[in-house]
Amino acid sequence: MPMRKYAVIAVTALILISCVTPRVVEKPAVPVDFSRFKSVSYVVHDAPDTEYSSNRDYGKEILTIFDAMLGNKLRSMGFNVVDPKHSPELSIDVTVKAVKPGSAAMRFIIGFGAGRAVLLYDALFLDARGNRLALLEGGRSHTGMEFGESFAGDGQIQAIAVSQSIHQIEEFIRNNCSLP
Repeated sequence: MPMRKYAVIAVTALILISCVTPRVVEKPAVPVDFSRFKSVSYVVHDAPDTEYSSNRDYGKEILTIFDAMLGNKLRSMGFNVVDPKHSPELSIDVTVKAVKPGSAAMRFIIGFGAGRAVLLYDALFLDARGNRLALLEGGRSHTGMEFGESFAGDGQIQAIAVSQSIHQIEEFIRNNCSLP
């Protein structure tokens, strides 16, 4: 029986290694009803201290994909996406903090989180006056141990990481500054 207990702990630890748990870093002082915002602008960018691997092209591709997918998601949620110059009711500033493709060889040969691919971001939500509403921290890592994603290529890993990140932002908005 004790051996089963250790096996469960080991499997749980392996699952957690691949997780990036989104969290609300700054909660709003008063509840935010995102449905009252009709227009939104957003920007997706890196920062001077963003962690890249030696393959910066991979990171720049992630930024482009993130930007396009976030705009599409906001439109599908019913927001009017506008240029920041047009005084939007809501602004979302997404700063990508880390973007690394990892190493497929290390994921395959060593496993257990070695060679994992990572995407980490902060999403800052601001009202029309520039007041901070909330700050969400999230992202996705890929260890190669995920079910059905073991042999994903860089393009697939990028799409999975970005779509998971967009889903986190969507859930945050749908749940008015909280995560389910």
